[in-house]
Formats: sequence, structure tokens, C-alpha cells
Amino acid sequence: MVLECNEIVIRTYQFIRLFILYKYYRNESIPKLDKDTIESGHLSQAELMDNAGKAVAQFFCEKVKDPFNQIGDSFDELEGKLSLYFFNALNGKPIPSAKVKMAGIGEFSTDAQGKIQFNIPEDPSARIPVSVRKSGFTNTDFTLELLAGTIFLNRFSISPSIPLE
Repeated sequence: MVLECNEIVIRTYQFIRLFILYKYYRNESIPKLDKDTIESGHLSQAELMDNAGKAVAQFFCEKVKDPFNQIGDSFDELEGKLSLYFFNALNGKPIPSAKVKMAGIGEFSTDAQGKIQFNIPEDPSARIPVSVRKSGFTNTDFTLELLAGTIFLNRFSISPSIPLE
């Protein structure tokens, strides 16, 4: 019962976050989130989750300045996926082909955008040890913390190696 309630809270949070991003990028006013707003149908999941909603999200990700891909990541979260991004700490460019190990989750290689994607773990408050390796960069280890089944900080800067002579 507790796990079922937790799942409802997580999905509700993810849906409201997506709804706010959707309204923001359409330059629409964000209504006050109260019982009247919800009962009036302003929070229509169908509006966001049907194919048209996904097409709108893809349009915004491609056409609107969304440098952190927040809209696309929000839809991915609703489908059970989380994303991490890795950037060069000196120039801010993505780090492709980095090897990322996540304890209990798996091993991944970053794509051209420095991104990996993985399934949301069962434990909504998991603490996941992460190791990042890439030739020319310092070995980086940290613990990723999930809160309510999501990641609030999913962009990481990795320092290039500096040869010591």
C-alpha cells in the first residue's frame, strides 16, 4: 500500500512538472494549482500525454531554446526513464563516449550530447554510486540521489586531466 501511494505521488509530481513546462513554453499563464483548477479540467493529462502532446514537446525541444532538454526529459520520466548529462568542465561541451557505471543499474556509454538514459529504479529515494571514465578526463565518482523517483541535478561537469611535469 505504501509503495502504491508513493507511486501515485511520484507520478503526480512528474505530471505537474510537465504541465508547468508545457504552459511555460507555450507562453500561457500557469494557473494556481488548487482543487478548483484540478476539478475544472485545466490539468488535462490527455492534453499532454496523447500523440499531439508528444509532438508539441518534440517541437519545443527542437525549435524553442530549451538548452537543457527539460521538456523531452519530462516526457521520458513519465515513460520510466531518467537522464544524466556529462560536460567538459573547461568549455561546457558534451563528453561523448564516456563510460558510466551505476551500481545496481548498469554500464552505459554517453552519446554525442554527453547523455545516458536508464530506467527509474524501484526505490524512489535510492542513493546510487556512479563512476565516470573517459581518456583525457579525471576519473570521477559520486553518489546520485533520487528524490521522489526523480533527479533534480542531472548535469555534471568533468574536469579534463592536467599533465603534471
